[in-house]
Parts: sequence; structure tokens; C-alpha cells
Amino acid sequence: MDKISLKILIFPIGSYEYHGEKLPPDTDSLIANHITNDIFKLLKQKYHNNIIILPSLNFSLSIEHSNLPNTAHISHKTFYDFIFELFNSLVKNNTIIIIINAHGGNIHTLASIEADFNYTHKNCKIIAPNIYSSKIKELCVKFFWEFDTHSGSVESSLIAFYQNKQVKKEYKIIPSKKFSGSLRFFKTEELYPQGIIKELPIVIADPKKGKILHNEIINYLYSHIIDLIIKINSSNVEK
Repeated sequence: MDKISLKILIFPIGSYEYHGEKLPPDTDSLIANHITNDIFKLLKQKYHNNIIILPSLNFSLSIEHSNLPNTAHISHKTFYDFIFELFNSLVKNNTIIIIINAHGGNIHTLASIEADFNYTHKNCKIIAPNIYSSKIKELCVKFFWEFDTHSGSVESSLIAFYQNKQVKKEYKIIPSKKFSGSLRFFKTEELYPQGIIKELPIVIADPKKGKILHNEIINYLYSHIIDLIIKINSSNVEK
């Protein structure tokens, strides 16, 4: 792949699921789309007209929230087959598809898609990074004393930033009694009836911290994606 002929497609993936009373059901999609738009702007400076944004996928693997309101979900098999067939229809030689996924429930299936696709396509590759790198998680712990994965302070602060909120807000929730890894065995409703997956009893929606988190996510993803594209190109040249 070379810089001139390389084509880059960015595919945002979210979900439609209950995010408590304070956040909209398309929270993950909103996060994915905002991140995608800023990544697109940066990559466009380098790859110009060879990069496009695909329409976002707003329904995905949310079965863990299926007993809660405002939730739609599909099966792992359906999700896997749909994504794999979609990408097969889109790619030509020298194509890279970047997945911007903001729903944690998709991560393992997307990792399988990434591996299976890349093993069977020589000149077309998928990059499916985790938007919450270890550094981002450490920053979340610094800001909120934990990395709360669903409807907590992290997502609340990002959404507050995206919605141009000016005031920091806090509200109390009822923490759940659970054991480590309990979501592997029980649905969200059984562990977190309020639909908020976190351990501490306060949710913080701070737009200023949301802005910092968003910018850190963009900086990490951009450098990570560029590094991988360079390595992929170098490996193809060596062959």
C-alpha cells in the first residue's frame, strides 16, 4: 500500500441501549461519531481525498441490557456475519478500514473480525483499536476515582462536553453488590438495576473533563492508527 493509492474507510459503531435516566440510549453512537469526525479531520490532512466516513452502525451487541427499556440488540453471529460481509463488499486493493467502536460489548467480536479478515486479505486490512487505552483509563481513574464502563462518569462527562453543557453536575446512585467478572454471568438489570455500571455511588458529568478525555482519545487513536498504517505498509513492501 502506498500513500497515493491507499484508501481509508472509517466506520463508527455504537449501540442503542439503556444508559440510565440521565443519558440517551444512543450514547455510544454519539461518542463514536464525535471521535470519528475528529479522527477524520486529522487523517484527511495526511491522506486528503482518499479517506471517507461510512454511515454509522447504531445497533449492536447489547443483550446484557435486554431487560432494560430503550434497548435493541442483535446476536454475536448476526453482528459478525453482517460486519464481515459488509467489509468484503467494500474493500478493494490497498484499503484500510478503521473501526471506531464506542460500545464495550462489541470488543471481543470485533477482535475476532479483525483477525479473521486480516488473515484472509493480503492488501486490505482492518484496524479496530480500543478507544479507551490504558493511558485513558488511568486518566479516568485520576478524574473520577474509577473507570466506569457504562453510563457512569466517563460517558456522562463526554456527553456533557458534546452537548456543550457549561456546568458540572453530580448525582447519587445505588451501588451494586457484585463480584469481579459478574457481568459474564448475569445481565445488567440483575446487578445494576439503574442501568449504570460502576462501583462508586456518585456519577459526575463534567464537560471540562469530558473535553480533556475526548482530546486524549483523539491523540492516542491518531498516533496509534498512523503507526499501524506505516507498519502495515512496510510489511507489504518487504514482501
